[in-house]
Amino acid sequence: MNYLKNKYIKNAAIIFSFLFIAVLTCLILLTCRFWLFGYDGPFHWQRFVTFKNNMFSNYDLNSTMGSAVMSFYPKFNLVFLGFLSVFIKNTLLLLYFNFILEVFIGLIIAYYTCLLYTKKILTSYIFAFVFMTAMPIINWYFGLLDLGLITAYLFLPLVFFGTLKFIEENKYVELSLGLTLIFMSHILTFVFASLFVFIWFLFNIKRFRLVNYINILKISLLVLCTNAFYWLMIVKMEWFNEINKPHFQTLQGFPESTMYIEKNGLVQVFIILGLGIFFFEKFSKINKQIYLVTVIITILSSRIIPWHLLDHTPIGVIQFPTRFMILSLLTTSYLIAVIGAKVLKNMSNPTIYFAISVIALLSMNMYNQWGTMNTAYFSSWGSKVVNNRLVSYRIKNGKHIKVTDIDTGDFADYIPKSNLMRYIDVYYHTGYDEEKNPIIFDASGSGTLHLKNTAFKKELHLPFIGYKGQDYNVLVNNHKVRYYLDKEQVITIKNIDKGNKIIKISIVKGWIDYISYVLTTLGLLSYAIIGYKQIIKIYLKVRK
Repeated sequence: MNYLKNKYIKNAAIIFSFLFIAVLTCLILLTCRFWLFGYDGPFHWQRFVTFKNNMFSNYDLNSTMGSAVMSFYPKFNLVFLGFLSVFIKNTLLLLYFNFILEVFIGLIIAYYTCLLYTKKILTSYIFAFVFMTAMPIINWYFGLLDLGLITAYLFLPLVFFGTLKFIEENKYVELSLGLTLIFMSHILTFVFASLFVFIWFLFNIKRFRLVNYINILKISLLVLCTNAFYWLMIVKMEWFNEINKPHFQTLQGFPESTMYIEKNGLVQVFIILGLGIFFFEKFSKINKQIYLVTVIITILSSRIIPWHLLDHTPIGVIQFPTRFMILSLLTTSYLIAVIGAKVLKNMSNPTIYFAISVIALLSMNMYNQWGTMNTAYFSSWGSKVVNNRLVSYRIKNGKHIKVTDIDTGDFADYIPKSNLMRYIDVYYHTGYDEEKNPIIFDASGSGTLHLKNTAFKKELHLPFIGYKGQDYNVLVNNHKVRYYLDKEQVITIKNIDKGNKIIKISIVKGWIDYISYVLTTLGLLSYAIIGYKQIIKIYLKVRK
């Protein structure tokens, strides 16, 4: 970089190198002939298909008609995949290009957030490289297709360095933006990121003054307002309905399994925690805090904490204490960068040693890919035994999802509990009449059902889930009809004549929807104003 005096050429070279790294990050995986989805794969894929059909709807109007699962999961994590799907039709290539894009964006975010804080190119570059090529990110994407977790992962550096800036300079915008983007991507990661920030605030609470607490309030308002379109829908659904939540295992920390430790980046964490003992006295005050926070969150992710005792308490909302390891990975990646940059600068020929370090890191990344691919091919990792059946999901030949076996009950997340007995019927577009005779409908998408009605029906229970507190518009051959929700919460209409029927069901927006739009708009406008002020400030500084 010393040879690149022009800052624009320097930045272009760095960004191009990130694109190269992003491609290398999945180079070996491209030799795979299928994509192991993991147990949740079809669920996330169905969310993507629903998003692609109607990105602004909170309801599935195509497959599981009426399901409000999109109201309970953020959509921002589907944006990259949705954009690429416009140009890439092959499923396998689409998933790989999405992975490359996300790693590339993550490298840029990690590098520039670190650079803005440290003002050190080498430290920032090492941090971005180590953090975004870690083994867990490959496992979560390739093995689980956890789109929400991966997208939220990209914005963790904003939260980390934003927190440090808040503590040291009382600047709140970067932290607020990071939390907002994570909230938009993955709610569980937002919970862990918030706990991470809270631990930092506890460490430094004696330094806080009134202005700090005012800025904390600003952060809270910005995050809540910008995401009002999401959390207000959840409040509405939970208030009026008894929702079927996903089944979670008992709360527990990470096991002692060598495979688990390797696949989740714990080797990196343990090595740095060990080295940190020797480097601790040489660390700056803030780096000492980073080390101590890393120790705390690593303990929180382990079985040292009796998490199982908190299963049925509000703390149970965190679901997976092991996810604290994401934050340990974040902080240790930074400590690796700090230690690595210092060691390289003290070398007699730092350029050669830097090249060696890059090769070593790339080799580690290739090893990570190879390990993930072997896992997918040769073990049942990512699969699960359900009712004595092995459930495994793969994409073969890059053209379709092949499900070797499936327990459809596992995909009834966030539907009304009263609908659980009819959920499969809804999925297969099967309704019934007043005598409980099954009737198969032809679903053409966008909430439209076609029926060749051979006899008068006193009641027609449609394969469309209805939620209390939500109004619907039901048209039969373009004529509005009255409806009601039966005891199993499917939309039901009466007195249907013989003949061909086209039934169109649409969602009616209510006052809660419009309040959420107003609050989200206010949040976005606030960020736009803050961004505009920053641009003007930079412009005036450049002119001087």
